[in-house]
Amino acid sequence: MEIRLFFVIVLAMSVFLPQSLQAVDQQAIASQTEQLRKMSELERGHLNRNIEDFQKLNDSEKQHYRQLHADLKRDAATGGSLTRMMQTYSLWVRTLTPTQQDELKKELVPAQKLALVRRFKEEQEEAIETPDSQSEAHVETSADEPALQLNLNFSKRDALWLKDLRAVMTILVDRLATDKTRPEFSDPRLPDYLPIIQASVQTFGGDYRDWPNEKLLQDMIGAISKDLVPQINKQDYSTRRAMIIRMLLMGIMKQAHDSIRYPTEDERLQVLKELKPEERERILSLPSDRVNRDLNRKWIQAKGGDSWADFQKIPEYRRQIEDLFVRLEVTPPPRFAQRARKGNDRPDPKADGKRPPPVRPNGQKGN
Repeated sequence: MEIRLFFVIVLAMSVFLPQSLQAVDQQAIASQTEQLRKMSELERGHLNRNIEDFQKLNDSEKQHYRQLHADLKRDAATGGSLTRMMQTYSLWVRTLTPTQQDELKKELVPAQKLALVRRFKEEQEEAIETPDSQSEAHVETSADEPALQLNLNFSKRDALWLKDLRAVMTILVDRLATDKTRPEFSDPRLPDYLPIIQASVQTFGGDYRDWPNEKLLQDMIGAISKDLVPQINKQDYSTRRAMIIRMLLMGIMKQAHDSIRYPTEDERLQVLKELKPEERERILSLPSDRVNRDLNRKWIQAKGGDSWADFQKIPEYRRQIEDLFVRLEVTPPPRFAQRARKGNDRPDPKADGKRPPPVRPNGQKGN
């Protein structure tokens, strides 16, 4: 029984309740009848299948769902926390594979069902961590659309957080050649970070493979939080360089994401409920990462303003950061999915850094 069963319980309960109870609330029945009359052909087809499913249940199972209906009505009158939990769970179940859904449906022991839910959730989280799953998800994403994930979290060992990122940027700006500086670099924000890196590369000879040199690298390490330094300094120059570059570029990606307010689970569910039935069905048939991405996008687009404008800039930040990983010859973290490049697309490490042009969002305050 998926979410459509809960839908039919509300609309068709009068079909299954005793006649004595039906007579008590003729107004409710009339309201339900009007709802049925307004249903689209798709909704009516779902309703008919739900009724058929319900009629196949034994008396105990029918009573279980009647009790659930009563519980949900009481819950709605006291804030609706149970209803929201049910909606969240129902949406999550749609993100499982058909095999997982079938296994979960067949498990009737509550404790075992809860164990399955935990296991499937852990498997989903582990899949997001792997390079292969990231690549597959990225293939499904349009080149002009951010590949957002709900749990796109950055630890301090993955990415420089804002305080450390600004400290490193200050070091880079202080070491720039006079002809590479810009007025906005004196108080750099998100739109300035990538141009500062490119200007720094040009200041130190123009070869991305040699940037930063050992002296500049040590200054960058010295600017970050002291708890991160010991582990980094244990490595040789090549490894220290790769670690700092990853943290620096992923820190910029983190700030690009942090500039946007993403919807909560309740807000995504609200977007889903407000969709036309056909669109709702289409989205729920997608893989889990696509479901969340589409709902995120719809919510942010509906809000409009700076958040929507910043959301649309994320693919360009990602593209430029991918490009820098290649130019600098540093392997990105597995969680940062790179688009597949053709052999002749590999940039020249000695390129002047002026292409592609840096992201300079109009009017963006940055971080």
